[in-house]
Amino acid sequence: MIRNRILYAVIIMAMLLFLITTMSRIAVMGIFAFVLFPPVSLALSGYSMRRLLFVQNLSESVINKGEETEYRVSLRNRSPFPMSGIKCGFDLSDAFYSDARDAQVYLAPMEKGVFSYTLRGRYRGFYEIGITEMESLDFLGMFRLRKKIPERMQISVYPRIINVEGFPLWRSLMNQEQSRRDLAIEDYEEISDVREYRESDPIKKIHWKLSARFDNWIVKNYQTTAWDATAIIFDVTSAGMALEDRLIEIAVGLGCEILRKQRPVTLIYGENGRYDAFSMQDFSGFYSRLAQMEFTEYNAEAFPTSFLDEHLQGQSINMIVVTSEVNENISANMLRAREFGHFISLAYVRKERESKNSIKQRLYIEEAGIDAVVFGLEGEGGE
Repeated sequence: MIRNRILYAVIIMAMLLFLITTMSRIAVMGIFAFVLFPPVSLALSGYSMRRLLFVQNLSESVINKGEETEYRVSLRNRSPFPMSGIKCGFDLSDAFYSDARDAQVYLAPMEKGVFSYTLRGRYRGFYEIGITEMESLDFLGMFRLRKKIPERMQISVYPRIINVEGFPLWRSLMNQEQSRRDLAIEDYEEISDVREYRESDPIKKIHWKLSARFDNWIVKNYQTTAWDATAIIFDVTSAGMALEDRLIEIAVGLGCEILRKQRPVTLIYGENGRYDAFSMQDFSGFYSRLAQMEFTEYNAEAFPTSFLDEHLQGQSINMIVVTSEVNENISANMLRAREFGHFISLAYVRKERESKNSIKQRLYIEEAGIDAVVFGLEGEGGE
């Protein structure tokens, strides 16, 4: 572009010199023509840029981590003039693996151009991607025209649902079966809430009046003192995107496996965060809650000790702690829960640089008889 401007200036100076020496009409007409070339070129190029049709789309706007989607861009030159050197600036988050790069295309009059990139989800999250701006040179190559693209494509990357083979779930569920037997005698005078009927519900729980009113089967939940779910206690202490994604994948895998065994599961996180899933019908909500999980810097509320305090001296419950850092607070609460007769186990994601204190606390609770399964950043099993 600079060379074209210099060349244009040299030609103008040469024509001025020719005009001074000859004072001919040809020189005068040449000067006028060359003076008009740049604004005419700029106007025609601007018209072509305004007539440029731009369309972008994704083959899949919702993918799981590790899956691929195709980002496709279509350009159509609707003007009667050619457009050269159209450059498309691409904005892509580091949360994707891709060969995407800024593209440069040439379009003849009324011609259509298409290019595409393959994106593979690297981290979970909700992202906006796409072309940020397009730029093109005028016909003389002296001016650069830019067109901002405000629209972005939205893409959601959800965590993987991994296999948790090797985790001692069977002991937890066996302990939960004892908790279920504790429910044999229920207080049918105390109704805690109502919900829609499921195939496994006994007829005596049907709320006949509400069922008739809403023209749908409604059942009653009775007040009990026993805990009828496995609690996944999720540590929301910030640990970096890779570790956080791995923690979520493990919690999702545990919840899915428990629900497949037709057992309810409760997700406990932060100080007051909670989500109850009673069957596979509730798994999508359980999954979405973890997919949108927000982590925080370490503080006392990152680990839900209030839940332990509330249930410590009640009926035996089943707990699985999911964390990437076992500190004194976590190990003390786990040991305290075990002393009160609760079944508690640890799902631990090992960092690349595991702290000495975390190793010490993890070994300490293992020596005390608490099951601890160590997961790496990659792979689907535990150690």
